[in-house]
Amino acid sequence: VLAAEALLYRIFLQDGSTLVSYGDFARVADRVVFSIPIGGLDGPAPTLHLVSISESAVDWDRTDRYAQATRARQYAATQGEADFDALSTDVARALHDVAVTKDPARRLALATDASRMLSAWPAAHHGYRASDVAQLSALLDEAVGDLRVAAGLPRLDLTLVATASPLPPDVPELPPPTLRESIEQAFTVASVAPDPAERVSL
Repeated sequence: VLAAEALLYRIFLQDGSTLVSYGDFARVADRVVFSIPIGGLDGPAPTLHLVSISESAVDWDRTDRYAQATRARQYAATQGEADFDALSTDVARALHDVAVTKDPARRLALATDASRMLSAWPAAHHGYRASDVAQLSALLDEAVGDLRVAAGLPRLDLTLVATASPLPPDVPELPPPTLRESIEQAFTVASVAPDPAERVSL
């Protein structure tokens, strides 16, 4: 994997500056630990420096929003479609089971389980194809209502609460840092790193 194709997160600082995290960052106690690339990213093995800074220096609203958007883009580009195909298969299997099951209570249970699976899916999969899942959920909820009536129950089950489909933040992807930006960020990290030895190393 080329360095330029690696997953690059951004850590936004309270002073308005931005740092690149090569791979995901970690919050440990009151510190943020991450690797910054030193130098260019046009080769297969960039020079990385592990650093830690105070979490109070970070603008967490912007940092978390960018991280969520980055994870959602990565998921959509890699695993998203395969997982959605598997979901569609599971829903189709559930509907088939409903169609061939004679017992009204069992039919309702099968349809209700499928509806709950659809409701929980977007939040667990970075909001991938949330609008498509919402349409499937609406159709399935209507079928569940009909099955509840057939089972002698009220059409509406108040224990099933409809929620808005979660969508990843609409945050544009920033380009990889240039050599100059990478060096500037090393000095920025050095200015906020609490450990003197780490500042000198940077």
